[in-house]
Amino acid sequence: MKPTVLLGLLIALAGLPASGEEPPLRLGDRQPRFAVDPAAASFARLDAPVAAIALAADPVGEALRTGFRVRDAKIQLEVIAAPAATAELVAWLEAEGAASVEVADEGLLDAFVPVGVLAALDRQPAVRWVRRPVYAVIPEPWLEVTAAAPKDVIFSEGLPASNAPEWHADGFTGNGVKVGVIDIEMYGWDDLLGTELPPAEQVHYQSFGGGSSAPGEVHGTAVAEIVHDMAPDAELYLAEIGGSTSNFVSAVQWMVSSGVRVVAMSITYFGVGPGDGTGYFQNQIANFVASANGVWAHSAGNYRDSHWQGQSVDADGNGWVELNGESEIQRFDASAAVGDDIRVSLQWNDWTAVNQDYSLHLFRVDGTEPVEVASADSLQTGLGAQAPTEFLDFTVSEAGRYGVGIFRKNVSGTNDMELFSLDFGVSGSVTAGSVTTPGDAPAAMATAAMAATGSTVRTYSSAGPTNGPGGSLEGGTVKPDIAAYDGVSTASYGGQVYGTSFACPHVAGAAAVVMSAHPTWSGAQVRAFLEEAAIDKGTAGMDNDFGWGRLNLGPSPLSTCTYQLDQASLEFGPGSDSAIINVDTEAGCFWSAESQSAWLRVPIDNDTGPGRVIVLAQANPGPPRTGSLLIAGITVPVSQQGNDCTYTVEPASFRLSREGGTDEIRVTTSEGCDWTAASQAAWIEVTDGTGGTGSGTVVFAVAANPQPTQRTGTLLVAGQAVEVVQLGSGARYLVGGIAETAGAAGTRWKSSLALANPGVGAVDATLTYRHEDGADTAEIAIEGGHIVEYTNVAVELFGRPGSSGVVDIQASGPLLVTARTFNDGSAGTYGQYLPAVQSADGIGAGGEGVLSQIASDDAFRTNIGFVNLGATAASVRIRLFDGGGSARGSELVEVVPAGRWLQVNRVFQEAAAGSCRGCYALVNIIGGLDGPVWAYASVVDNGSGDPTTIPLAVVDPAAADADLLVAGIADTAGAEGTRWASNLAVLNLSGAALQGTAEYRHGGGTAQTAFALADGELIEWANVAVLLGAPDSAGAVAIVADRPAVVTARTFNNAATGTFGQYLPGLNASAAIAEGSLGLVSQIKSTDAFRTNVGFTNYSDAPCDVTVTLHGADGGELGNPVTVSGIPAGGWKQVNRVFQAAGVSECPIGYAVVTPVTPGCLVWAYASVVDNGSGDPTTIPVATD
Repeated sequence: MKPTVLLGLLIALAGLPASGEEPPLRLGDRQPRFAVDPAAASFARLDAPVAAIALAADPVGEALRTGFRVRDAKIQLEVIAAPAATAELVAWLEAEGAASVEVADEGLLDAFVPVGVLAALDRQPAVRWVRRPVYAVIPEPWLEVTAAAPKDVIFSEGLPASNAPEWHADGFTGNGVKVGVIDIEMYGWDDLLGTELPPAEQVHYQSFGGGSSAPGEVHGTAVAEIVHDMAPDAELYLAEIGGSTSNFVSAVQWMVSSGVRVVAMSITYFGVGPGDGTGYFQNQIANFVASANGVWAHSAGNYRDSHWQGQSVDADGNGWVELNGESEIQRFDASAAVGDDIRVSLQWNDWTAVNQDYSLHLFRVDGTEPVEVASADSLQTGLGAQAPTEFLDFTVSEAGRYGVGIFRKNVSGTNDMELFSLDFGVSGSVTAGSVTTPGDAPAAMATAAMAATGSTVRTYSSAGPTNGPGGSLEGGTVKPDIAAYDGVSTASYGGQVYGTSFACPHVAGAAAVVMSAHPTWSGAQVRAFLEEAAIDKGTAGMDNDFGWGRLNLGPSPLSTCTYQLDQASLEFGPGSDSAIINVDTEAGCFWSAESQSAWLRVPIDNDTGPGRVIVLAQANPGPPRTGSLLIAGITVPVSQQGNDCTYTVEPASFRLSREGGTDEIRVTTSEGCDWTAASQAAWIEVTDGTGGTGSGTVVFAVAANPQPTQRTGTLLVAGQAVEVVQLGSGARYLVGGIAETAGAAGTRWKSSLALANPGVGAVDATLTYRHEDGADTAEIAIEGGHIVEYTNVAVELFGRPGSSGVVDIQASGPLLVTARTFNDGSAGTYGQYLPAVQSADGIGAGGEGVLSQIASDDAFRTNIGFVNLGATAASVRIRLFDGGGSARGSELVEVVPAGRWLQVNRVFQEAAAGSCRGCYALVNIIGGLDGPVWAYASVVDNGSGDPTTIPLAVVDPAAADADLLVAGIADTAGAEGTRWASNLAVLNLSGAALQGTAEYRHGGGTAQTAFALADGELIEWANVAVLLGAPDSAGAVAIVADRPAVVTARTFNNAATGTFGQYLPGLNASAAIAEGSLGLVSQIKSTDAFRTNVGFTNYSDAPCDVTVTLHGADGGELGNPVTVSGIPAGGWKQVNRVFQAAGVSECPIGYAVVTPVTPGCLVWAYASVVDNGSGDPTTIPVATD
């Protein structure tokens, strides 16, 4: 087993990996878990998923699970039949109880079929193949709701961008033209008649295949709104379809018979053709355009980052296709929540023979090994009605990250294939070829999306080219055909909606406007006009992002405008430069300007009336070149001199923390050489040095990153790309109490810091040490599964002896961070565990936490420390109380700077609170709104110098009672005449009196005592095992009370010089690890100086077994797994010297993975790392989230 893979099973710890390249996921010799039932072969004409329904004990449940539609216990199926026998088959189906039988064409129909007749259907001689219908898909629109003044009518922002108002003003409003909208959602269309849609007499609605939307399903209604905005006098035909092939065909036939000339369709059908522009749906579109002499506008798709294409290569011969480099699983780029849909479409170039058989498999991938959870496995055995496609439809029942793999079931060669993920982006996405079907049809005007005021396509807008002939990845044609506007306002959605779905109707409406102006034009002439009038964007000419450019109608046909330019041509020097061309025309005359060369840019590409065009020329790094501009229909030739300048740009890349900031780039070149600098990302701003002549400096600023993952952007400086990587905000950890300072009697306080990467991919981290003299920064990378420890971090990593403070860790992915601050004396070390904390661990303004079991007398002193995780300074208040709940001394108020650590030493003396044993402190924030602040108490033995950390606790006011376990309670002999003992404290802050029992469960039996606490009271039992009558024993104490309580304990070695102890919390079952899950215990070791014990408490009603596997710094497994058997129900068990138990003699730093194996088991775990010299133990709790 690979060491970097094992840690990936820590689902709760791993989260999402860094946004950079991830390690490959390999499947080895694993065979698909979800295979076709061999009994399915008994059906000659049923596709495998249909056969599975026929064979299932619960056919309806199987159908729903695999994405079929069910109505009245009938399954919707698509049937391919012998054309001449179609009518006979329809009659037989209806006689057998089938419903909603709809014929798309001779030989193709769909129907809701009773499950009991599937076997009989298979035997019908007219049947060629039976399969799951291909259903229309709409992308979930991005919606942005903004507060705005009420409007009588809402208009799309795409109108002025396309110059439609000028045509409207001249009477060209789509009058006399019928426009159709085909969609699967049309809710509320009749509520908009006469306002956002035409009056009732101009709107015609028809449902096909039972199409009927529910509230909120307004996708097609919004499309119709935009068509009406663009062509307000056009007559609308709204076809709401159920989504099957037959429904689509019926809708198209209705459009043709009704005299519709323009159709807007913003829905997609996956797997209906090779993606080369051919296929049944594409033929239907071509037939409409020819029959109606019309125009078909179609959305290009929103799948730019959720599409993959490549070849079905299986380099290692294990049957699994390598999808992304060496990876055999294509990961999705985000985690899925319970109830989310995961839909994936796969197809390959075998549309003629259909005898290359692949299957598609879904895996959960945030564990040690990928877990297969679903599959799609239609048959490809050479029957003519089969298709080289798979469609997987899965509803998530367990949250996590998923991915898909492709298995070569019966494949003789290599195929070109493409995959679309309908609900999540894919980590290895391929932009090229992401245009969807049937928008690939030559007869369809596939429409990309862009902002009405933008100059680039949206980051999700699908790109061309189409596939080549037969689905090949070579030889495709340019798509989309045009770009139009999204991010526009609609009444249906109540805000601005984003997606190519809403760009498409702008094109349909524009076509209707042109038809009303030129009623004799053919559909081909109208389309040619729109493509020629489009303002060219992107690469000059038609390209695979914008098509012919952004939609613009240009001047109205009634325009009498004339245009003159003050410059007939332009000439630029070799450097970057600009020029202005003035346009002279009459007021109200519309004109546009566009670059026809990639090195020329026109920032403002249209205007009305007299105006000017700003022309920007990029620096020329090569020989002389020529280009051109098209301004107000006039071609302007442009030439530029050649340039032999060379540029050195340093540094070539940056890595910045999540807070951002400023940095500099140096440009070195010869005198007289021009250059420019520009940001290519919205979150990067060039603040100084946007260009120059000769050498110079560029200053840029980066905003704080609000996202949990890192992001990457670029600056274009002197023609060279400079990469900027900024860490995300979601993986931030602070560790307070870091020190390298003098202690008493020549000792020295030090801190060790460990960082473990529980994921499979590398994590980059920026560590900032904030101390009294300022701040120092270090950058490290931790490979997946690895752990690194800095044994004296202030000196070793930051070179700061004589300092103390906080380490702020900004990581590109999740880490498990732990620390130990210790007094380093001649006899050994005496230390305390310090956790890395995140925002959720602290308290905010108005919140309150408690530090229990603190003390101040001749034997002990207490320090209280704070870590401010917020962005502003926070004022914190400390109030001290004795065990009876009486306030002690005066309140203390301290100001903790943002991102800093502050510790109040000898807090009882500072508050003049006198001596106190068995006491507690309440802390809360009284100033600073940003917060949060985390706190701890460090209770120090005055004799040994040993500190014990008591972390902040927050009482849950909603908790009804307490049912807690405390591990590691002892009264046993230690080394050299010492003795282990445990003190246990129970604090009642529930707001009312509390009744409870303490039961000590040890090897010799049980002992218990009852107790009662008033609100605000604390009881501490010194040497609790002896108090309960069980000396010379070890075990766990169960605290059961009728009110919530804070329970803490300290188990310590009691020697002549003082005590050396460790904190042990009282926890309920929510902290436990369940069977089937994992926990990780970090920063453990086995050397001459240290040994490690691992302990467990069992929250189950029966004994539990767990397995402990040990791992070294590189993540590799060490020794043998240790099986811990028979952890008592409600009790405790500890494995001493766990490394020796695993057969490992030496491990300077490592971690343990704890796996409960008994069904129903609930176990909490910890490590006790013991200094062999001093005998001092440090508790490190298991991490589960």
